[in-house]
Amino acid sequence: MKKKILFTCLFVASMAYAESSDLMIKKPTSDKEAKLFAEMETLLTEIESDLKDLGLDEEDAPKTEKATLNLKKGLPYAKARAMVLKAGYTLRENSNPPQFGQSKELYDKGYKEIDECASSMFMPCNFYFNDKDGKPFTITTYTEESENNAIYVDSWGS
Repeated sequence: MKKKILFTCLFVASMAYAESSDLMIKKPTSDKEAKLFAEMETLLTEIESDLKDLGLDEEDAPKTEKATLNLKKGLPYAKARAMVLKAGYTLRENSNPPQFGQSKELYDKGYKEIDECASSMFMPCNFYFNDKDGKPFTITTYTEESENNAIYVDSWGS
């Protein structure tokens, strides 16, 4: 996504010129420029989609460093985790690392905020965070049986 954003910014900067105090975009004057504009439009659409997938509204991305939490049931946990951390929450690291099962596997992969998962491989796991005021925040996940046993958001809250 970073490459897409960088390419689009460079393209817009190269095609733009200042006229009085407004930024005006030059209209394409050749087939080559028209094709580049079409590619830029496609990239902008992809970036907007990526931002929505990350839970960012179009207005939020350029104005703030912190993402607005827009968690959804079924969102991959890795994306939800990134959104929560970007919004200023901190990991509440488990002081008793799990010793077996899916909890241990996830802890060993770097998910230090995990608590014990339910005994079944496909039952919920809880992940703990603190908001910027230190209040607890929990994401509960479920595991979808697949080749990589991906985990998804089921519920969240304080």
